[in-house]
Amino acid sequence: MYVGEKGAVKAAWRRTRSCFRRQCLLPPPPPPPPRERGVSGASLQAALAEGRIRAAYQPIITLAEGDVVAEEALARWVLRDGTIRPAQAFIETAEASGLLSVVDETVLSQTLARCRRRRA
Repeated sequence: MYVGEKGAVKAAWRRTRSCFRRQCLLPPPPPPPPRERGVSGASLQAALAEGRIRAAYQPIITLAEGDVVAEEALARWVLRDGTIRPAQAFIETAEASGLLSVVDETVLSQTLARCRRRRA
């Protein structure tokens, strides 16, 4: 999430909250994406070396006011063609190949760098 999106997130939250007050039903969430096959430890290691494992940020909002109070950092794999793979597509491979700590360190270092830029 970028700073300019805070207003949009808050507005969407207000619409959802008012819908709950009226007890209307929201449409069901979309089904989860199909699991990706063919993720190897070698391709994950190459993605880490090339900086294609990136942190994506999901806002955490208060229930009462709908204010953004924090963000959750999530691992994403950005493929060369721009396609983004969610963590569920590669975390099991990272764990099996001993790269999970490297993925964690990568996301953590990107998140800390973002925090430093925001404080500057």
